[in-house]
Amino acid sequence: MLHRGNPFGRNPLSTSWLGAQPRCRSDFLALRRHWLAVCAPLALCAPVLAQAQTLTVDKAVWTDLVDRETRSYARVVGSPAKLQKVTLWMQLRGSPELLQEMRKRPNGKVQIRHVWMKYLADGVEVQHDQLLDVGRTRDLQRLGHEVAAEGFFRWRVWSEKLYLAPGHWRVDVLWDNDDPVECSTAAGDVKPCSFSLEVR
Repeated sequence: MLHRGNPFGRNPLSTSWLGAQPRCRSDFLALRRHWLAVCAPLALCAPVLAQAQTLTVDKAVWTDLVDRETRSYARVVGSPAKLQKVTLWMQLRGSPELLQEMRKRPNGKVQIRHVWMKYLADGVEVQHDQLLDVGRTRDLQRLGHEVAAEGFFRWRVWSEKLYLAPGHWRVDVLWDNDDPVECSTAAGDVKPCSFSLEVR
């Protein structure tokens, strides 16, 4: 049975580390690294690696304005920011396998989340959790042309947070079942997506 969120099923070792105790993220990542190290020699990791490669974040910027027609950001906001409203915009890269899964769904989409957290003296607190659509029925043909031409498709999403209190903030990008969406790195590999911002 497929699980909500990551359309290829839930990582058997995943935990809801952004639930009641979001500070447990490091424990989750340590467990995940250990599991990969143990299972890789036994060729047991293929399903998890396939999940990780279905969707990645190619680019992300902090901005104060997004054009909804072009789905592009207008200005880049640096850190530290002196604004009460900030938007996290990103461009995603989807695999052919993900597009095939989207085509099976009546609404032609999958969903991810932006989880906004503020650092406190004793940990972090979730202050905003926004569900975001990746794909829609009327765009599936266009996305199919992109996959045929380039081997992947692009999709843009963003979320905003109003009334940002001064301090340090973090946004984690997750499937809607709490599995992490992954980001491309300069070294050519991927890691769970997390973006930080200081507000003054």
